[in-house]
Amino acid sequence: MVTENQQAGCLFFRAAVNQKCVLWECHPHPNGVWTLAVKGVEVDTGSSASESIAMLRQRQRTWIPQRFANLWFLGFLLLSGVAQAGDLPVPVGWWPGDTSTINLAGTNSAVLGGGGYAGAVFGKGFSFDGRSNVVSVPDDPSQHSPRITVACWVKFNELLTPGAATPGLQYLMFKRRPANSGFEGFALVKDRLTGADRFKIVLANGPGTANQVVTPGMTIVETNRFYFVAATADGSHVRLYVDGMLEGTSPAAFPVQCGSQPMFFGSSEESYNGRFSGALDEPQLFDRALSQTEIQA
Repeated sequence: MVTENQQAGCLFFRAAVNQKCVLWECHPHPNGVWTLAVKGVEVDTGSSASESIAMLRQRQRTWIPQRFANLWFLGFLLLSGVAQAGDLPVPVGWWPGDTSTINLAGTNSAVLGGGGYAGAVFGKGFSFDGRSNVVSVPDDPSQHSPRITVACWVKFNELLTPGAATPGLQYLMFKRRPANSGFEGFALVKDRLTGADRFKIVLANGPGTANQVVTPGMTIVETNRFYFVAATADGSHVRLYVDGMLEGTSPAAFPVQCGSQPMFFGSSEESYNGRFSGALDEPQLFDRALSQTEIQA
């Protein structure tokens, strides 16, 4: 889908490309040529705005554009109403990897703790060895919404990693609750459940396991293939999706509550831990619970 808006002499539009929120702009030049750009970097030109938009629509079908760090017009797009109903939802945190720790939806870039990058679904994602690697994201207000969606693409190199608190436990995306008031603000993990490796999402409403809400999936996880995993919490229920399909639902009549510690990818960085071994691509955080239709978009 392409939506567009004419303002200040430029044509701005966003395109939905393979579960991506891709932001574009189109500039008129004095010589009559319109320039098509993605994230501020020129990628094509045409003799008219409509011709450039036609190029974009063709590229939607054939090309995943490289993402660039200088996303200076994101705020303009949101304020000018270009993000309209029917578009892909806009995350409050989006760390695509691609040999960079930049947050394309905010200012809190990630920090690599060892590791690096590996081939993934879209370019490269974050790489983890299951021993010491972690990616941390400094705390900021975007991580404190009472309703959330977390999502990522993930591929496992190993299903068992050394030192895990329980066999098979691997943390994908984790944010702790406020200190001394329980463990999981949210924890998207892979664990060994009833003899098989499955995804699960865990939220806590207080200290101890009695206050945990654990929502497991059904897919039996294998190595060396990518899964798209997403979880939502809307103040009423927690839902877990694998490859766009709803696999688990649990009542959870409480808001998500997160503390001031960083958000972590690939580890909890707590004494209760299980390190991830594999590639994690396009981790995203939303400040509301997306619908299944939005997750599948």
